[in-house]
Amino acid sequence: MYFDGWDALYNGAKGFLESQQGRKDANALHKITRTNWVIHVNGNMAWVKFVQATEGDPGASQQFRVLELVNGKWKISMLAAVQ
Repeated sequence: MYFDGWDALYNGAKGFLESQQGRKDANALHKITRTNWVIHVNGNMAWVKFVQATEGDPGASQQFRVLELVNGKWKISMLAAVQ
């Protein structure tokens, strides 16, 4: 998905969530596997890289997350995916 601007993001996310109403978790929507994990932690910041594949999708994507430790919980501050 790609959205240009906040209004487009809102409308796209709203439409997606409405179409998935009643789903319990990500596996109910798609069978997702994640492999080849690389995790680096440095103080209150961390980055994670992994390969993600979705059942029925012929390609896999490289996933990247930057996390920050806030009040004892890891929060995603940035994510990127390249297919």
